[in-house]
Amino acid sequence: MSQSSALTYLEENHDRFQNELIELLRIPSISHDPAYQAEMDKAAHWLADKLRSMGINNVEILPTTGHSVVYGEWLAARGGASAPTVLIYGHYDVQSPEPLEDWKSQPFEPDIRNENLYARGASDMKGQTLASVNAVEAIIKAENLPINIKFLIEGEEEIGSKHLNEFLVEHRDKLACDFSLNTDAGGMPDPETPSICYSLRGGAVFELQVSGPSQDIHSGNMAASSKTRSMH
Repeated sequence: MSQSSALTYLEENHDRFQNELIELLRIPSISHDPAYQAEMDKAAHWLADKLRSMGINNVEILPTTGHSVVYGEWLAARGGASAPTVLIYGHYDVQSPEPLEDWKSQPFEPDIRNENLYARGASDMKGQTLASVNAVEAIIKAENLPINIKFLIEGEEEIGSKHLNEFLVEHRDKLACDFSLNTDAGGMPDPETPSICYSLRGGAVFELQVSGPSQDIHSGNMAASSKTRSMH
């Protein structure tokens, strides 16, 4: 079917998609606080159920040393196993909402104001996660995709993805793909102008140790004694 069919599906299911996002936003999945472990598990199971309901296969909640990762795959591209595979990344954990006095509404009771939905996690990144999930749902329901899809939705992004590296190594065969899509990156200038952020840069941390004399010396002489300082 045509692209318009997927867009029509999105429009026809707009209210359902919005209500589902509101459901997910009501779950206070705060990853840094052990008191919210049950809510973290609830959010993971919510997403797993969502993926299953739209026809994603082999949906699993995979444990890590910390919070679980939700995985699912749709390997029914018209090109079969030889078709390209995209791994879509998302996360379901959120930051604490404090200071509460800065909120105009309750952080875990979504509020629609001026056509915007306000809640903790609405834009980082439960909103983006469900946007990508719903886009895939619309396409596989309305079209015959030429690519395969895999989902990796973690629960520790807000605490530095502490256990993601070891998870990727442990499940490298399951997660094999041709490229990945991170909908947490970048933004849109306005509702009508999509954007793509690519080739993301990583972070670098280093310690520089400088050795020098323990006292002032003439610029043309060398000091016999020195000390070491650490600069970060």
